[in-house]
Amino acid sequence: MPPKRSTRVGTSRSVVTPPTAPAAAPADVVATPVAKRTRGSAAAAAAANPDPVSTSPPTKRAKSTPAKKASGGMVSVATTAATPVTGTPSATSTNVTPTTSSATTVNPTTVNPTTVSPTTTTTTASVPTTGAIVADGSMPDIDVVISFDTTGSMGSCINEVRHHVQALIGRLFSELVTLRIGVVAHGDYDHGDMLCKQLDLTDRPATVVGFITATANSGGGCTWPEAYEYVLREVRKMSWRPAAIRALVMIGDSYPHEANDNPFNLDWKFECDELKKMNVAIYAVQCLNSGAAKNLNFYRTIAEKTNGYHIFLDQFSYVRDMLLAVAFRQCGQVRLTAYEQELVARPRGMTQSMRRMFDTMLGRQSAVLDINFDGSTSVTDLRPCPPSKYQVLEVTAAVSIKAFVQSEGLTFKTGKGFYEFTKPEQISAKKEIVLMKTSTGELFEGAAARAIAGITAANEARKVAPGVGALGQYRAFVQSTSVNRKLVAGTGFLYEAEDYGQAE
Repeated sequence: MPPKRSTRVGTSRSVVTPPTAPAAAPADVVATPVAKRTRGSAAAAAAANPDPVSTSPPTKRAKSTPAKKASGGMVSVATTAATPVTGTPSATSTNVTPTTSSATTVNPTTVNPTTVSPTTTTTTASVPTTGAIVADGSMPDIDVVISFDTTGSMGSCINEVRHHVQALIGRLFSELVTLRIGVVAHGDYDHGDMLCKQLDLTDRPATVVGFITATANSGGGCTWPEAYEYVLREVRKMSWRPAAIRALVMIGDSYPHEANDNPFNLDWKFECDELKKMNVAIYAVQCLNSGAAKNLNFYRTIAEKTNGYHIFLDQFSYVRDMLLAVAFRQCGQVRLTAYEQELVARPRGMTQSMRRMFDTMLGRQSAVLDINFDGSTSVTDLRPCPPSKYQVLEVTAAVSIKAFVQSEGLTFKTGKGFYEFTKPEQISAKKEIVLMKTSTGELFEGAAARAIAGITAANEARKVAPGVGALGQYRAFVQSTSVNRKLVAGTGFLYEAEDYGQAE
């Protein structure tokens, strides 16, 4: 039996102490020019159009060769308590004379796009990167940009937000009265006009809801890298308020192009350094984590460079809770801790994955996880499989497996889907079974999972009853090889992520 592979989850973060007095209110911060080909700033959109949506047409290029499949276990990442850093860095940008931008700014209420001319601005700002409710009870200005990778299986992440966007955005704006939100949905350079669509920072909930609802996924298969460096550059151009607490939530599963491998010669490390100067803390949200070192290094680095956080989003169904947690973190640890207790009190409690996320943002030590990366469990060796390998989706209406998978923006492949069985039935020993522990959200597969369910070669003719005996602690998902099998409303559906384990 292959040896166990262990991993620590979460990373350390340095917290920047906010200033004791309100920062001065200088002019807006805009981008510093990048090497060779540059694009014009969109910062002036705030004045001419409070809620612009930008779409960035691509430069045609050949797609990068897909990276080789990950060959082994997870990289160990030690988690330690956060260490405070004295002082507050200042954000400075230099004069910019950009070239004509190919990005267009669109008012969501109109049909035809309107091009916004680039501007030149010089600014110096002193801005806190960690929020807190001040002594008089007032709330600091909070600017948060959320960036979604919408390629391949990652399209399911923004789909999950779309399903609950009204409630999510409504709560954010109602509880954080000084909040402004910007959104980026991006693909890669060969995705045509789906390379990058943007909504500048706005305080209008309906505008945010409309953008997220209307913006299509970029699609594409499992190819790497993706245009994260382009997103980092575009985010610098947004109309950040001078004294606001600033955060970029970058959600993805791959790594960026290097400077010699993208049409604009963009260097993602340089872009991060510029965001740090602007006091934009990056919440690096890594999805579909299979232990690939190149991916891990990217998310860890952009968090460390900007005094942000490197967190893992193991299940797309957790994205709503994660976004609320990030927003509440901008108001300080007290507000974030209160939200954590809210989640703990829910009927299903808090999963281990979400607990580790809070541990990271609150500077607590995370436990060492013994994760089985090779799928070789025995009856006596019950270790959870990698938490991102399977995505658990909720079925809201009776529908065939194929139709459901495609409605979630996923690529249907026979045998990759698992239905939740809720009544006694005979289950062939040839079919795979995955168990989710209801108290922790951990996923188990292999021989041990079959043993817990009581499914063996000797008794496969008998019917297995869900919720009975040891199965009472688990949700059970059984592999389906049928295209037309009907899923039952109110049950779960588990799907093996197409992108999982295929990056470097």
